Parts: sequence; structure tokens; C-alpha cells
Amino acid sequence: MQRRFFILALTAVSLLSSCSSPIPEPLNSFLLSFSSSKVSGRVKSASYTYEERMYTKVVAADGTFVNGEQVGVYTQKISLDLTEDQYSYLNEQTWEGETIPEGSDQIFDSRTLTKDKDGDKWTEVTVRKYTDASQDTSETKDGILAGDALSATQIYLFGNTQTNLGGLYYGDFLRSVSKYGWSYMTIGSDDHLVYDPPAQGVSTDTQTYLDLKIEVNDLGLLLERTMSGYDAEKDRMAESQGQATYIYF
Repeated sequence: MQRRFFILALTAVSLLSSCSSPIPEPLNSFLLSFSSSKVSGRVKSASYTYEERMYTKVVAADGTFVNGEQVGVYTQKISLDLTEDQYSYLNEQTWEGETIPEGSDQIFDSRTLTKDKDGDKWTEVTVRKYTDASQDTSETKDGILAGDALSATQIYLFGNTQTNLGGLYYGDFLRSVSKYGWSYMTIGSDDHLVYDPPAQGVSTDTQTYLDLKIEVNDLGLLLERTMSGYDAEKDRMAESQGQATYIYF
């Protein structure tokens, strides 16, 4: 989800050069209805899956960039439970090939938070695995209080600006870009909002190329996000898809 935060920030900045105009109804009212406090009181549990694939760049006959050989895969799975006094989460990430973080040999990261069977405290377990299995680690943090357990779980909904971790709630982000990007937003009969801005850059550009599409529900919660792009610094193409589902109180 840290990757998502970077993409959203880039898209928001790219739209600042556009001209703003009044947001029409019913879109304006739909956006204004988004509220993090409303989400806090509605979401019982959530599940999120994300996959990003990295490819070599191939220049097609028309000069555009297309995917070549797959050289890496990154995946993330998140599940969380916000049932009162039963807070828990699982955040599991895997890296393969060129998606392995630069300067690191880490290939797996798992973080779980569960309530102790006996008592009123929680335990967090972090497991990290590396290409060299002798470097694998497991850390346990116990004695976590209910308030801290709730805050740690809610981060996956609302994000953390201090760590650049993005969350599943997109309401504030969509409102922030709507002043300039509302014309790229549509509301369907299912009360889902789709934000589909034009690609940033062109596929023959030497700079970063990005094509992004986001779908949220009437609470501003992510349902699906797709992205394709070109990273000039690494000279690599990438495609990703993230999907989320929810159970409500």
C-alpha cells in the first residue's frame, strides 16, 4: 500500500495544472458525503489483495512502449477485523525478482495482530524472510492495549501520512482532486464512483508514464484500483491491480 500512496500523490500533483470549475450535482453531494468517521462506524471487517507485475520494456513498431518479459512480482494481502474489543489484522507481502526492494534481500513480510486468548491485551508478531534463510527473523510484541490495537488496525483503513502508508479509504483523496479532476469522475447506478483520469505522460516519453483507474463505493472505500506505467529510472513497465471487499455492522 505504500506503492499506492506514491501513485496517488503523483496523480494529484499532475492535476494541479488543470483548470478548476464548479463541481456539478449530484457528484458534489456524493463527494461531500464521504466521511472517515462514517467509515469507522460501519466497517466490521475488510480484505484487500494487491498484485504488481514488472516487465522489461519493448518498443512496438508504432514507437509505443509495451510489456516484454516479466521480471518480478509483488503481492500483498490484508485482512482486518474492527469488531469492538476483538481488533485484529494480517498484512502479508511477498517480493520476487526485480520487485525485491533495492539494497534488501527481503522476500516475505508478515505482520499479525491478535487478541490474547486470556486477558485484555493484544500481541503483534512480525515475520521476515530473506533470500538467505539464515537471516530470517521473527519478532513478538505483547502487552498491547485495546486503544493501541484499534489504532494499529485502523491504519489499514485510513493510512498514516508519517509512514507514507496509504489506506483503503479514498474519500479524502477524491475530494482533494475533485476541484481539478471532477470531469474524470462518474457515479454508476450501483452508487460506485469511478475516477479515471487521462494517462500522465505519453508512452513514448522518457519520463514516468502512468495510467490509473480507481473505483470506490458510497463510503469512499476502495473497491478496485488498476494501474499501468513506465518507470524511466528503472526502464521497466509495470501493471498492478488491487481489490477490496467489506463486511459491515
